[in-house]
Parts: sequence; C-alpha cells; structure tokens
Amino acid sequence: MALKQVILHVGLHKTATSSFQISCGENRKQLRAQGIHYPQFEIDKRKINNHSVLIFSLFCDRPERYNVNIKWGYDQQIDRVNAAYQKQLDTTIDNHNRILLSGEDISVLSPAALETFKRYLIDRGCELRVLCGVRKPYASTCSGIQQNIRGGILRDLQQANVPQKSRRIETLKQTFETIDFFSFEADCRHAAGPVGALLERCGVDYRNIKQAKQNEGLGNISTRLYVDINKIYPVILGGKLNPQGRKRQVTNFDENKFLLTPQELATMKDAID
Repeated sequence: MALKQVILHVGLHKTATSSFQISCGENRKQLRAQGIHYPQFEIDKRKINNHSVLIFSLFCDRPERYNVNIKWGYDQQIDRVNAAYQKQLDTTIDNHNRILLSGEDISVLSPAALETFKRYLIDRGCELRVLCGVRKPYASTCSGIQQNIRGGILRDLQQANVPQKSRRIETLKQTFETIDFFSFEADCRHAAGPVGALLERCGVDYRNIKQAKQNEGLGNISTRLYVDINKIYPVILGGKLNPQGRKRQVTNFDENKFLLTPQELATMKDAID
C-alpha cells in the first residue's frame, strides 16, 4: 500500500504564513489540479484556512487556553469543538493522497504534543515532508511584538519578550527525522515573493496562482498607540475574552516601520543575540 504524502508547513511565525494560507485557500481548485489537496476546515460556519487553529487545538496541552479558542468563545466548549475538528482531520487524511497542511502554531506545540501529532499522521499511513521558514532574529522580534500588540495581547512594551525560536527549531529537529529550513529573507528576493517561493518548494507551479496579501504590518505610531489602548482595553484579560476590551480590528495611521527604540532594544539584546 502506497503511503500518503503530507507536506507539513509549520511556520515559523512572521514568515508570510497568513498570505500563503489565504493564497492556498483561494486557489484550492488550482492546487487540486496539480495533485495537492489544501483542506478548508470549519466550525460553526467559520471557514478555516490556517490549519494552526484545528491542529493546535487538538494536540496542545491546554486547548482552553489557546488564544484562538478564547477569542472565538470556545474555551468552555472544547470537547464539542475538538470532536468536530478531529472528525474533519481524520476525513481529510483518510480520503486524500497528497495533502498540504499549513499552520505556524504547530511550531509552538510542546515536544510531547508535537510528537503525538507526528505519530497521529504516521499511524494513518502518512509520509511527511516538513517545511519551516526562519527569519533574522531582530526583524522577527519586532514583527512578533507588533503582532501581539495588534491582537490585543501585549499591554506594555516593557513586558515584551523575545520568542525562543531557537528552542522551537531544536524541538522540530528532534521530532522530525528530516526537516527543510529556508530563509524568509531569501524567499522575499524570489521573483514571485515569499508565497511563490514556498509554493515552488511544495512542487506547485505558482504562475497560475493568484496571490493574496494578509496581515500587513502596523506603522510605528499606530503600534504604539494600540499598545496604550491595550493597557486599558485588552482583548484578553485573565485568560478570558474581555467584554470591555477593544475590537480586534485595527486601523493603520502611519507608514513608518515599527522598530524598537535603543532603550527597548537594550533590554532584549542578549535574548536576540
């Protein structure tokens, strides 16, 4: 019996993952014509193209604390939601021979959870090809901080920390026998940009794929404005959706790139190094 192939794109965060996922979702028919199934999952009529949502909720240690479940109001409905997710994932794996799964939150699963996810795929007859984009630490840190502010999570720049992506990479390397790491900066120089580069890496002819752009960054002033708003009206408070919190949608007011000030950088430099 021939093995199924799963192309597993695990992030990392801030490497054009959202644009890639939306592009794949909007070009599902074109991918299918090239022999690749890019699943769309759903819950309560929500369409899910970022497979992080389903995979992280199913395999993480505390799904009720997963920020997506909290924002969507599912922290008290985990059993129902995960049962629906499990059925959809099983059906996807069982009924297709070449599957592309993409979710940056896969990279932040605990070692035990990541191993459980890998074992699930292998036990269902899957051969894995794992792809992971990496980005220079300072740019990645600034982008990650900005995203946490945008999402209403970070309330004070002095509380910002540097994601331990080197640890995530070690966990990925220890979990998967082989994993292809690639440079986000190099992909940005590709003729079709980072989305086209990743599609090509997946074996897709990207020329007929209409790319989508998502998750455009906030400017420096806008980012700093929203962190001040988050101090008073955080989206999530005490691990629960804050009924008095600001709306999740944001508006960009300036085009200046968000970077740390010298004083802010000094508090994080050792961790970035």
